[in-house]
Amino acid sequence: MRSFRTRRFSRGSKKQHFGRGSYCKRCHAIEVRERKYGVSHVTMQDILYAQGNRCAICKRKRESDNGREWAVDHDHETGAIRGILCANCNGGLGMFQDSVVVLRGAIDYLERADACASEPPVRLNVKSTPDGRAVLVGARCSEGDRP
Repeated sequence: MRSFRTRRFSRGSKKQHFGRGSYCKRCHAIEVRERKYGVSHVTMQDILYAQGNRCAICKRKRESDNGREWAVDHDHETGAIRGILCANCNGGLGMFQDSVVVLRGAIDYLERADACASEPPVRLNVKSTPDGRAVLVGARCSEGDRP
């Protein structure tokens, strides 16, 4: 079993002694964040404190034992820092391409699904139309509620 001291260092090249890097993972992450986003560790802690030490989206506190660091959320066009997010929320924003329109579409979809949850489930099938489009057949909500 690896000791805590050894686990804190990244795996290095085969040329390095014991196959470990010369810096700890946390220090390297801080250095990369400062170089990439211009945010020092102190500034990041100040932003987190202003957010109540919680993710700016889901408001959860980071679990101390999960090993994931906070993510600096920034506008990809301007580079402006928007806040500090947990890994899940940061990844979610990335999957939705940081688009308010796409996120609203996802919210509408979930709200329609919640509204239809009281109806009995129906098996959905995909059928092709003569012009080659795919359509869902057997939706469980009324026409106006269909996605």
